[in-house]
Amino acid sequence: MDLKLLSRGDGMVLTGFAVMLLGTSLNWYLAVSQYVQGTLEFGVSGWSYTLGWLSWLCALAAVLVVLDGALAKPPVDFGDKAAAVVCGLGAIALLLVVIGLFSKPSFEEIAIRLVTSLDSSMLNKVNRAADWTNEIDSSALGLGIFASLVGAGLVTLGGFMKTVDPVRIVAAGPALAGVAAPADAPAPVRAPAPTAALVPEEPLVETAPPAVAAIAAAGSAVRFCSLCGKEYASPGDAFCSSCGARRPGESDEGDVQ
Repeated sequence: MDLKLLSRGDGMVLTGFAVMLLGTSLNWYLAVSQYVQGTLEFGVSGWSYTLGWLSWLCALAAVLVVLDGALAKPPVDFGDKAAAVVCGLGAIALLLVVIGLFSKPSFEEIAIRLVTSLDSSMLNKVNRAADWTNEIDSSALGLGIFASLVGAGLVTLGGFMKTVDPVRIVAAGPALAGVAAPADAPAPVRAPAPTAALVPEEPLVETAPPAVAAIAAAGSAVRFCSLCGKEYASPGDAFCSSCGARRPGESDEGDVQ
């Protein structure tokens, strides 16, 4: 396990889990008995309630996802979804603790749970108050449920911070994909945008004037006289040297039509 791969969000998730562990072990609810001689409080930890240990299990699952990402060969590869999973687990834990805040049990419900878990300190309090004059009994929220609330909030916030972590290193190859870039790493240099390829200029080809080209084409096309069949003496001859017939394509002045 490489702890250097843990981000600030991961550290906050671990801190929130530790706070939740402490809060669940402390008193979530208190049974308060007021006597004329004084006030006695009997607390019940979060482990005695489903909302308490279930919220802690959600935080534990978030920690396992965080530690899974720090392994060289994680058994479960969450990939880019790890941050969303951690944030979701933290949100569930936070919701469970909030429900516990608004569903405070009554004094009688707390007393029933206390009967099954009386220790020596509680028995000493009960014996001391055996002949006291009772005025009122009530229930109250303990310090532990507020500590669990803070811890669940830290786990949720840590999962959210993982979603906004800096961009991972992907240019160095698949082996380093998903590894956070060190703080002192130089910024990546962007390659310039490709420009349009330069088309090489074609060499200019000298062409003859249209009139000369037409004469040359006509002369090269008709080589023999259509009347006598004799070959013209030169490509520029306008008349047959044998029968005097005009060469096709020539006018009376010898110009191209």
